[in-house]
Amino acid sequence: MRPAPDASFYNHLTAKQEVLRQFLMDFQSRLWFTYRKDLARIEPSFYTCDSGWGCMMRTGQSLLAQAFVQVLLGREWRAHLSQTQYGQRRYTEVLNWFVDDPDRPYSIHRIAKAGLTLDKRIGEWFGPSTVAHAFKRLSQQHEDCPLSIMVPMDGLLQVSGVNQLLLGGAWKPVLLLIPTRFGLDKLTEKYIPNLKQLFRMPQFMGIAGGRPGRSLYFVACQGDELFYYDPHFVKPRALSEELGTCPVPSFHCSVVRCVDIVELDPSMLLGFLIQSPEDLEDFMVRLKKDMDRSYPLLSVQDDMGLLGSNGVNGQIREERYPGQQTNHHHHYRRSEQNEEKKEEDTFSVKSLDSEEEEEEEFEDDFVVADEEEEEHTGLLV
Repeated sequence: MRPAPDASFYNHLTAKQEVLRQFLMDFQSRLWFTYRKDLARIEPSFYTCDSGWGCMMRTGQSLLAQAFVQVLLGREWRAHLSQTQYGQRRYTEVLNWFVDDPDRPYSIHRIAKAGLTLDKRIGEWFGPSTVAHAFKRLSQQHEDCPLSIMVPMDGLLQVSGVNQLLLGGAWKPVLLLIPTRFGLDKLTEKYIPNLKQLFRMPQFMGIAGGRPGRSLYFVACQGDELFYYDPHFVKPRALSEELGTCPVPSFHCSVVRCVDIVELDPSMLLGFLIQSPEDLEDFMVRLKKDMDRSYPLLSVQDDMGLLGSNGVNGQIREERYPGQQTNHHHHYRRSEQNEEKKEEDTFSVKSLDSEEEEEEEFEDDFVVADEEEEEHTGLLV
């Protein structure tokens, strides 16, 4: 990767160019997980590579890692700026939690093994619901986990449950992982305005999933375009000597890809990070003010009265917000069984013809994949 330009170079950027630069710095700072090969055997199977079946696990790893980084280092942390000793240590710590070693808490080995308890064989494609519940179980086994994971039962978010986790004996932020569907075979377009609105929320960690049989991690929105990380590249197993630097190149992406939101598969995993009671209240207010409640994305039981006009605690109401039906849980299993049977979707702004082409791009500076698009400004990250 080429060295960054001298700081004085940026003094001559236009306002739009500066917005793009800030977006690209943010994009390349996030941890990016892809298929890996030459792994220790994923017991009790004989798999040594997750290519073809691990993409939902990899996008889930990216979402979870972003939540960890945000809790430990803050939203404004950037991988390619000068690092403090604390920042270097925390970055390395988070990355080590995901390295594909059977002893690491969120390795592909541990995720696949957690899937066994959820009726998923090793080598079988995971859907959003399975990944969410697997991460919840793994976080409960991880003594140093800096947050609590909550997966709402049947898609119903109880506000008091989030608050209890926030204020529990070991106070921790809460990561809400919400597996959902917005349509049967294709995305119901009336949900699209609310989905785009999510990217304006500071609590939103992105979407994992969302393409037919091909999970991606969506992190930003401009107009009808969503920007994403693609896990469908097979890289060699990460070596321990790689992990002492910051950043570790093979865990960061400099090629920005985008897709029209109407191309999304309706099955997806939404992530929200709630870091304090005040953050929870802000989250609830945004759901009420900014979302079209005719097509809610999730159901909320406001048993703390945060949404009431009089603010009285203890008042119980059910609000339907950004939306699944509360009785749609049975769709998850059918979806996960059918996703791998769907024809591979080849839509992409960036050509994905070969791994060799992609590896060459890793060495380049930031690249926006669609060079014919207008300058990407007004980005919602």
